[in-house]
Amino acid sequence: MPRRLSALTCTSLAALTLALTSPSPALAAPAAAVHDLTAPSDAPDRATTLHDATTTGATVPTTPTAAAHGTTVSDAPDRATTLHDATTTGATVPTAPTAAVHGTTVPSDEALYGAGATVPDGAAPAAAVAPSSGFNDWGCRPSAEHPEPVLLLHGLGGNGPGNFLTLGRWLERAGYCVYAPTYGMPLPFIPVGGLVSIDQSAREIGGVIDKVLDATGAERLDVVGHSEGGFQALYVPKFVPGYASKIDDVVALAPPTHGTNFANLVTIAQRLGIMPQVNTILALFGCKACTELTTGAATVARLTTGPIAQPGITYTVIASKTDTLVTPTDTSFVREPGVTDLYVQDVCPSDRVGHIALAYHAGVAQMIGNALDPSGARPVTC
Repeated sequence: MPRRLSALTCTSLAALTLALTSPSPALAAPAAAVHDLTAPSDAPDRATTLHDATTTGATVPTTPTAAAHGTTVSDAPDRATTLHDATTTGATVPTAPTAAVHGTTVPSDEALYGAGATVPDGAAPAAAVAPSSGFNDWGCRPSAEHPEPVLLLHGLGGNGPGNFLTLGRWLERAGYCVYAPTYGMPLPFIPVGGLVSIDQSAREIGGVIDKVLDATGAERLDVVGHSEGGFQALYVPKFVPGYASKIDDVVALAPPTHGTNFANLVTIAQRLGIMPQVNTILALFGCKACTELTTGAATVARLTTGPIAQPGITYTVIASKTDTLVTPTDTSFVREPGVTDLYVQDVCPSDRVGHIALAYHAGVAQMIGNALDPSGARPVTC
């Protein structure tokens, strides 16, 4: 019988492993709370109303004004100001699609990019096609306002089209060419990704970067990553040769930069002396990446040894104080010169957005838009 793995792979498996390996049957690991999310319908001609499970929602225009791209902000406090010029309160969280089960791979364009997607073998001359915007549209040509396409990287156990159903369309309406592949699938034709080793996924992401640049005619692109995708957004330019020069902006949503203890499950396993068994079981279930993103993991140590930020790239890290999966929450922050680290609650103090919902949250989408285009930054609606 094939093994199955949900979008909350590591938390679920770690809890199972603790139950199987703990020397004390009475020990109960704490459960990680997440938002219960379902996918919203797309309504491009009207304002999209997004709801949080704990606060009333605000109506957010779906087509923000686009200003000329290219302005960069080297001063972190000033950049943070453009990201969170909050004017109202009330959190807004759109809903997410139900996660597919475990198994994964990537041999077809449809598996990688969603139904109906095709990836050309060669790029058409960019000048031959009028500028446009699109979500997983390989005929898209970037405009002068937004000359750099945006690559969206999903989290552990996720997939591109599902993880970014909301954010991808929001950026499309803002005028960007947007691409959301599914990377790191260990088994064919099952679009659940981010499970193979971090290095293997990083090399695969490098190939996608080349494909996007070839298809659009752009020289550089922006990378927005959520959870493991945020970790990859930091990892790829540092460790995959030649790719730092191809990336302009990085926005990382709740990346486990310094490792996560997965709601203290890792801490419990370490104290019990069973972390090796936990890693073995996770690997047997097909989730090598699960063992590489935890507190004390060798891959985490590699990323955080020496500077993370690479010259020529502008970095923004956004986390939530109410995240219960990437914990402690400040493990996401890079804390280096030229990097903007902020919590959603720095913008919207009463917001209780959780880890998964960061990818579907209207206010976070606006913060991302401001990070990608600071010259056209607009006040964030909470």
